[in-house]
Amino acid sequence: MGSFINNTAHSCGQHGSWFGNEYLPRKYPCRGISATNPVVISELINYTAWANKEEGFRVKLTVGINFINVKMADNFIAGIEVSKTPFGQGLNNITGGIFVGKSNNPSTRASEKAIWLPRTEYFEVHGSHFYNFQTGAVFGTCSECILGCIADSGARTSIHSNLYFDSTVNRRIIYDTRYNHIFSDLDGTLTGKGPNSWATFTYKHNLRPECEDNQAVYNGMVCNGDV
Repeated sequence: MGSFINNTAHSCGQHGSWFGNEYLPRKYPCRGISATNPVVISELINYTAWANKEEGFRVKLTVGINFINVKMADNFIAGIEVSKTPFGQGLNNITGGIFVGKSNNPSTRASEKAIWLPRTEYFEVHGSHFYNFQTGAVFGTCSECILGCIADSGARTSIHSNLYFDSTVNRRIIYDTRYNHIFSDLDGTLTGKGPNSWATFTYKHNLRPECEDNQAVYNGMVCNGDV
């Protein structure tokens, strides 16, 4: 699939869109990814999902998927959940888009998360806007790690910039099982600590003068670019 444009999904019993256990778009679909059979970027453009019982969009393992100007609201577990991106820096992105934790619809439940990040590297979020996350959090970490011995103990890094958090967003990050994700903030719009700043779970041996422990908003520590 090359592009998925102007589609909607709402009020589904599970996922708004389910792209399966493995989604690896490539030049020749019946062959494995290689130098002669590269990843082909798949774009989900202007996709809208709301009031789904689990996620607005769900995929377990993927490489080469870009979400562009999606709109997510009231999806109970998360707007988007991606579990594993095994390679491909710059190939797996959310660009733009609006995420609403709870709309004014009285018949829907609030989202637990806007975006549940993978338990691997190679995922980026740029230019997205977030509104009304008063009980959940914008970012969750380590998708599926709660299932058991599914990931190692190393921390993984996601990359972020140009994010907007409305005053109705109470918590920006919640660390899930493993408690070890690293957020790289290119411009300070996630951490409020300026360019090339960081957020991660609080371990006392990591606390430095450049860092602030802020459990209420970040469920961890945020550090400026000098760390």
